[in-house]
Amino acid sequence: MPNESIIEALYKKMVQEDEPSTEYNKERRKNIELRDELESTLNEEQKEQLNILIESRLVMEDIECKDYFSKGFKIAVKIMTEVFYKENT
Repeated sequence: MPNESIIEALYKKMVQEDEPSTEYNKERRKNIELRDELESTLNEEQKEQLNILIESRLVMEDIECKDYFSKGFKIAVKIMTEVFYKENT
């Protein structure tokens, strides 16, 4: 992890320690049910394609969340810097 940014390290720690919300868990269960229902209609090749597609989407969503966290963190630091700078002048 020598090249990992502090912001990325904070994000990973937050994700590991944070419990999903009730709303998230509800949607997750719904998603699993829908996936199972769809998979029951597919042949093995189609199931594999679906799994590849879902895995790719999960990777994209993880990257997107990390990017949003990083951007939000940087904006928060700029806001704090502005506030402290204006208080001291």
